[in-house]
Amino acid sequence: PIGPSELKVSYLGFEDCPNRTEAPCRVLAHLTNVGAETATLENLEFRAPEEVQVLSQPRVEENSRVGFEQTISIGWEVQAMKPGKYPMSLIVQSNGDPIRTTATLSFTPSLHLPHSEMVPKPHPIETSLDVCAYYFPGWNTPEKWDCIRETFPIRKPMLGYYDEGDPECVDWQIKWAVENGITCFLVDWYWIQGKQHLTHWFEAYKKSKYQDDLKVAIMWANHNPPGTHSREDWREVTKHWIEAYLP
Repeated sequence: PIGPSELKVSYLGFEDCPNRTEAPCRVLAHLTNVGAETATLENLEFRAPEEVQVLSQPRVEENSRVGFEQTISIGWEVQAMKPGKYPMSLIVQSNGDPIRTTATLSFTPSLHLPHSEMVPKPHPIETSLDVCAYYFPGWNTPEKWDCIRETFPIRKPMLGYYDEGDPECVDWQIKWAVENGITCFLVDWYWIQGKQHLTHWFEAYKKSKYQDDLKVAIMWANHNPPGTHSREDWREVTKHWIEAYLP
């Protein structure tokens, strides 16, 4: 590619959720060079209203360089004592040109909850129907989250960049599901002539403390290659389901 550098703020917002008053919260900025030449980050200024205290400033090396299509992450720690929506602004100086971006961030009231060493017991709500949520178990390693972390950080889950093979993670999922009217997960399941993958969520579910509070349905993703399924394979699949999931 040819042409000048062009540094832009591709994201300015919270890093986590929820963001409550009386507690430190992280504000994250992504700076992306959408131009061809290497961009030089000459200065960075983050501004918050007087109702929001900036607790920490990032360490940014003077004249940091950002290559073609490269994105760098910079963060601040802030705290609001009163709930509300507050405007934040970021001024970036690059190659002599100032870039100003604004975002309105919402702080919700603190719940003053006590610290807990374990997932609190779920309190399911009563429903007249079973509500089943589709679930794809594809989030078991840190690199699986790169597509969210690097491109769409606003979609970071409330549970963080979790390992869904951890039974404690599944307990949180169960608690939040049943307390919001979801009674069942329909989970992708894979089998090709006896070979399986992405079974870690099922294993964690079987070890979770609150497994009895959530129903689980298997959705066999049987988009198998041609010639890999047969009547006998059906028998093997059914036998496996009975032995592994219906003891």
